[in-house]
Amino acid sequence: MSLAHATFHQAFGLTIRSCFPLPELLAPATTTAAPDVEVTHGEVPLDLPGAQSSGLRFQATADQLLLRVDGVARFLVSEGRSVVIAPEAGVHEEDVRAFLLGPVLGALLHQRDDLVLHGSAVGV
Repeated sequence: MSLAHATFHQAFGLTIRSCFPLPELLAPATTTAAPDVEVTHGEVPLDLPGAQSSGLRFQATADQLLLRVDGVARFLVSEGRSVVIAPEAGVHEEDVRAFLLGPVLGALLHQRDDLVLHGSAVGV
């Protein structure tokens, strides 16, 4: 889907323009002004040139993260402003969203120098 059919969302104090809907984000954006973050489909490299750190599923430079999730997609997070997604053929959009709204947005917030915490609680 192109950005001509983009959806706008509010999350983490940011306006996010996405090439597909993100129904898990409860607050739709009330503006169509220039977004803080762009989420698009596109070409994502298999390797990140100049990677300063790497692991089994990721490579990172000072301002980029390449995340590879087998059977789902490759994600390129850049400068705390953009996410490019190369989904695998036949993958369900909700599977892509699970990684986008979890570790990928966590990395984007980290690139923006935001403190990222993940927590949960259960009351019995």
